[in-house]
Amino acid sequence: MKASLKNTLAALLLAAVATTTMAAEKNKSDELGEKIANELIQEITADSKAGKNITEKDLAQKFLGKMRAHLGEFKEAVTDDCVKDYGKEKNSQCQCVTDKLDFEQYFAMMEKQVATPDANLEKEARTVKENEEAAYKACGLDINISREAEAKAAAEAAKAAEAQPAKK
Repeated sequence: MKASLKNTLAALLLAAVATTTMAAEKNKSDELGEKIANELIQEITADSKAGKNITEKDLAQKFLGKMRAHLGEFKEAVTDDCVKDYGKEKNSQCQCVTDKLDFEQYFAMMEKQVATPDANLEKEARTVKENEEAAYKACGLDINISREAEAKAAAEAAKAAEAQPAKK
């Protein structure tokens, strides 16, 4: 296996494990991330043992395939995360947002980025963002609460990553 692929795979596994470990209580997103990472590791290990040369593009395609294969669980995780951010009393609005989000649009944008890393995806990203904002608004939720929760989670993950001792 190429060194860059090993590094990518190691980073993917580390991210899944770190996310799971950092959470005081596993949520559906953590569990799904761990499940997909484990499935990818098994597939890539099998491909490697079979002598297949796996590129980073192949890895990304496999990841997107897993996301599509687990779309139902992915949607449940999105709703679960939303309820954590907005409260149990907003469960129906969170389900509304999940139902309105165009997950295939996200996946298509990621595929385009993988296929053409130098591609300018500003238009697609803007469309995704606008559609996401429209979904939250149509369902009666303030998207800024979700964005603040995402920023906080990212900051906590970065802080936890910094606290990890560097491997020599």
